[in-house]
Amino acid sequence: MDIGCGTGNVLRFLDPEKYIGVEPSVGMREKFREKHGFEPLDGHFLRIPLTDESVDTVITTYAFHHVPDGEKTDAIKEMLRVLKPGGRIVIADVMFESEEEKMRIGEEDGLKKEMEDEYFATV
Repeated sequence: MDIGCGTGNVLRFLDPEKYIGVEPSVGMREKFREKHGFEPLDGHFLRIPLTDESVDTVITTYAFHHVPDGEKTDAIKEMLRVLKPGGRIVIADVMFESEEEKMRIGEEDGLKKEMEDEYFATV
C-alpha cells in the first residue's frame, strides 16, 4: 500500500496487480487514474480505508511531511494497524538533523519559501 500516492510515480517500480494507492486529494486521484487506468482509494495517514492486517508493506514517498508533527505517532499507529505481522513500513521523505539545521538550510538555500509553498506541516 502506497499512502499519499499522488499521481502514482512510484508505481513504475511496483507490481500494479498488487498495488493499493491511498490519496486524500480528489485532483491527484483523478490524475492518477488518467495515468494508470485505475483510481487509488480515498484516505489519508489517519484514516486508511483498509481492514486490520491486510497489507504486507506500507510505503510513503515524500508525503509524510504533510502530517503535522503532533499527529505523526497516530499516523504510524494507523499504518501498523493495516500491516500484516512481519510486514514492513518504508518512509522516504525530507528530514533534518535538528530544528536549527532545518532553519539554517532554509535560510541559506532559500528553501523556507519553497517548503511553505509545498505545504510542509512545519517549517
